[in-house]
Amino acid sequence: MEKRDYINRLDSYRDLLRSEEIKINPDHDKIMVYKERISYIERILSPDVTDTDSSGNVNASNNKDKSTVIVNSGIFVQGGSIQAEALAAGKHATATVYEGQDRKSQAEKKKNIKQEQPAPQRVDVAIITALPLELNAILEKTEGWQPVESIFNSIRTYYQYRTKNGLNIIATCAIGMGHVDAALVTADILYQWQPQKILLIGIAGGAGKDVNIGDVVVSDQVVDYELGKITTDGTSAHWKGYDVDAFLLNRLRGYRSSEWKLTLISDNFVPKVLFGVVLSGNKVVADEKKVTEFLGVWNKLVAIEMESAGVCKAISQNFSKPGFIMIKGVSDKADSKKDDKWQHYAAKAAWTYTISFLETLTPALFQNG
Repeated sequence: MEKRDYINRLDSYRDLLRSEEIKINPDHDKIMVYKERISYIERILSPDVTDTDSSGNVNASNNKDKSTVIVNSGIFVQGGSIQAEALAAGKHATATVYEGQDRKSQAEKKKNIKQEQPAPQRVDVAIITALPLELNAILEKTEGWQPVESIFNSIRTYYQYRTKNGLNIIATCAIGMGHVDAALVTADILYQWQPQKILLIGIAGGAGKDVNIGDVVVSDQVVDYELGKITTDGTSAHWKGYDVDAFLLNRLRGYRSSEWKLTLISDNFVPKVLFGVVLSGNKVVADEKKVTEFLGVWNKLVAIEMESAGVCKAISQNFSKPGFIMIKGVSDKADSKKDDKWQHYAAKAAWTYTISFLETLTPALFQNG
């Protein structure tokens, strides 16, 4: 086989390799085959190992690589001597490697690739916030949080904390408000941390006559109110409900400590904890009529917010399906008087109550819950 034939074959394999590598979902087996063939031909064409006869044909008998390789349609090179028909065949069959590069070594390569992928950093509880002020309330209220370096090249910043009973907790903030950002951060957490439970902490608009600004609300059901149908007759809602974690809900309902309230008493106001339905959408609600409309359908409504349904949706599409619950402080009544005055207090109240509760739990409880 003439030298130019080897060169043409080499260029052909290089083109195939480049075209495969730029694909969105490249076939790594093909890439491995092309690289093996390119490497082999390059060794044949190397001046150190290749001779040519008077007709310009390559004599690969001096090839120092004594591995045995099957190329193309089952024709193999043994002991370094190449049969011209093998490369001349031009078929893109899968290469099989024997002796020095046998099937076992191929399997080991694939195994090594999998082993190079980092294992998830498992935690007991993941805390999600939507706003920086909500995350800051957590970090400032509880000492001992440490930033954690992501092993998955994540754009997110995570903080880790361990309770006195050994509960391993991480916290992070979504890029923005709403269902999409909440679902995205949840998906990242599920992939990297595989938590047993996920808690959404922060601020919400209160609903109902029993809910006051400064109170803490806990979801016993999350309802997505964004889904609907628009017709010439108007818009009709298609409610989508999600259950919360029964273990966390029951434990929180039975949590009677009032010590967490001591640092929150302000102007003779003492926050209380209310359980009920939480409506979740992508819009900030500042309309008394809309709140009244919601209460007409959901008489146990206690809060309106923008992230819970996104977190629930992401969890519902994950194999592990960790338990979820929302705990938020009421910063306004979702009416025309809505402002930011109570946001910091509400965020602090939500976390003070949450961490006081979490400090009573142990990792062993989550194995059964």
